[in-house]
Amino acid sequence: MTTRLILILCTLAAAGCAGSRHAAVKIAPRIDALTPLEEHRRTLTALKEQQQHGESLKAQLVKACAELADANERLAQEQHLRQEAELALHAAKLQLETSPTSPQIVESLRTALEQSKTELAAAREEIKARREELLKLIVEQQNWNKYVLDKIRPRSRLQ
Repeated sequence: MTTRLILILCTLAAAGCAGSRHAAVKIAPRIDALTPLEEHRRTLTALKEQQQHGESLKAQLVKACAELADANERLAQEQHLRQEAELALHAAKLQLETSPTSPQIVESLRTALEQSKTELAAAREEIKARREELLKLIVEQQNWNKYVLDKIRPRSRLQ
């Protein structure tokens, strides 16, 4: 289109003054219209704006993808924790169902207490018997020591 405009202007210049005025009037509205260069510039500007808008959308998409990945990771962790909690709850329920009731626990504790009392009484009796044995040994040792001293003393008096 630019070459067309140059050709028209060259033709007008060659035609003379009268013809150039008339041609200039006819061409003038076309000159006021967008020239191909201006059109190209505007298109280029619009394209650059679209590219910038596209880049900002890409950045937003990358950010949204990262946020989505984080959210998916948190969701997976929460689901894992939830499954563990459900398993722990189920295990606790089973343990409660299989564990003895309070009266059974009290009865088993009473039985254990009675058994401990019996064992303690037996241990006391054994300690008492051993103490008596030890006292007998001490008395025998004292008697023996007395006997030995009695045997040793008369000899030392004789000498």
